[in-house]
Amino acid sequence: MDLDKIVISPRLRNGWEAIDLGVSLAREWWRILFLSWALPSLVCYLLLCALLIDKLWLAWTITWWLKPLWDRIPLYIASRLLFSGEVKLREVFKQLPSIFKTDLILALTIRRLSLTRSFDLPVTVLENLRGQVRRKRLNVLQLGNTDKAVWLTIVCFLMEMVVSFGFVAFAMWMVPQTMNVDLWDILESDAVAYEFLFNTLSFVSMTLIAPFYVLGGFALYINRRIDLEGWDIEIRFRKLEQRFEKLSSAGQG
Repeated sequence: MDLDKIVISPRLRNGWEAIDLGVSLAREWWRILFLSWALPSLVCYLLLCALLIDKLWLAWTITWWLKPLWDRIPLYIASRLLFSGEVKLREVFKQLPSIFKTDLILALTIRRLSLTRSFDLPVTVLENLRGQVRRKRLNVLQLGNTDKAVWLTIVCFLMEMVVSFGFVAFAMWMVPQTMNVDLWDILESDAVAYEFLFNTLSFVSMTLIAPFYVLGGFALYINRRIDLEGWDIEIRFRKLEQRFEKLSSAGQG
């Protein structure tokens, strides 16, 4: 981790400013973050739909339950981009076993419904901490930030619902009023197509919101580390040291 290469201003922000920074970073890096979340989850979703054609609700539920896995990939990418590192999806996907390995079972069981998951995830994925060491680390990091992490989860969940209903409303709005067509009757005439459509809209909504959710939690984590470790002070001292060395060199010349 080279602080001299960090792409953000390493100053202390309040929790809401940190989340806003995460949203801004998600917009800037959205394409690679979106693809890194969408590609593996889409493959999983389509395979499950093909295998569970009579239980499409289960295919969607399994894909949704695996969100903590998909979230790890854009988090890993963001941690590299934050320090001006080059990231290629092909190389990232080769790293999936190492990205997924830490506390995989716990992430999909007792931690699955944690409302602070986006904030806790960097401690697991980036610091590779487990057990009691992880709990102690989180106790320090979460101080004063738990409520922000919880609200981030709630807001992103609501945004997923808004986007899903927005897709449905848009489809109904696009049907010309001059046509005597009842979209609901058409969909309900084929139960499988009806269920697949609405599950897929929900999946697309998750995919669109995921980069903002992950980066919001990541920015909260980074902001807390800046606070605890004094990154801003360290960078200032480094700059002062560099200026002093330049002045010394100039004086000797």
